[in-house]
Amino acid sequence: MVGSEMPFASAQKLRVPGETWSPTRIARVAFRVLGHLPCQLEILRLLKYPVLAELLPSNPRFAIKFAADDYLARDLSVAERKSCFLHHYGRLLGALPDRMLRRIFHRSVCIFEFRDGDSFYRVIASLSRPWDKGGELSLTLELNGTGIYVIAFSIVPGSIVHSEAPEVLLISRMQGMKGKYGLIQRATKAMSDVAPASFLLAALQGFAEAFGVGEIVGVSAVRQSAYSEESDEIFRKAYDEFFNTVGAVLGPDNLFRCPVPIPEKRLQDVKRGHKLRTKEKQAFKRDVSDTVLRFFQRNWRTGGQPSGEEQNSDVPVEMMQ
Repeated sequence: MVGSEMPFASAQKLRVPGETWSPTRIARVAFRVLGHLPCQLEILRLLKYPVLAELLPSNPRFAIKFAADDYLARDLSVAERKSCFLHHYGRLLGALPDRMLRRIFHRSVCIFEFRDGDSFYRVIASLSRPWDKGGELSLTLELNGTGIYVIAFSIVPGSIVHSEAPEVLLISRMQGMKGKYGLIQRATKAMSDVAPASFLLAALQGFAEAFGVGEIVGVSAVRQSAYSEESDEIFRKAYDEFFNTVGAVLGPDNLFRCPVPIPEKRLQDVKRGHKLRTKEKQAFKRDVSDTVLRFFQRNWRTGGQPSGEEQNSDVPVEMMQ
């Protein structure tokens, strides 16, 4: 029976590193689940698919995370969070073969890599963990096997974020790893002065193009799930300032929007003496996007609806962790 411990798993099992689920918090989530049983039943039906059911023994919270505090972004209703969860996993199940999904969910998949001297850089796609409220999937930039920057996102219905697009990629978390500032600087220099956040956004654009998603939406500082007034300046720099630099437009709902592909800065608007460097940066980011796009195109589900193991996933072994 899927979710036999759901919706009331023990407090110990509901905990993840770096996050505390107090009895009060668990009671709050349980109350939301009870108040939205139709939502819970929809999710449990989805979790009957083996590739998702396999996640429950190690993470029983998975089935009720839609009811957690500030899941994905602040100010979403429980019903909207449920819709986001169902849409995201429905899209993955319909698009990617089970073998690929198991790699992403339980380990990780390398979707882009390059060398710079003795340094080896790669982008891995994985299930977001242990901080899993800020997006279901994560793209992580690694330097010699050490994660230094991460973007977490979900594929969500456009209507949830007041978009005319049928679906969008919602970025809910962007963060450099603690204590890795020196490695982040080193990576920026190696990547034609493209900062890790912009680099991962280029990778995310390739993911969006592979899935036919035409818009990327990012949470502003005040809608980020971990936002606090005490850290307002830090959050605004990490989210609002970054999205402004890439030309994303802030709406009245405190969400930033940009089309896919992300518009490039016109060379005629670049100062004299900076044009060559700008061209190099733009070419590098286009290469990242195109490589990620081709990776997912090569590893697309051959059938329509998910139904057991895929026999021809064409996943290159060297791209797996």
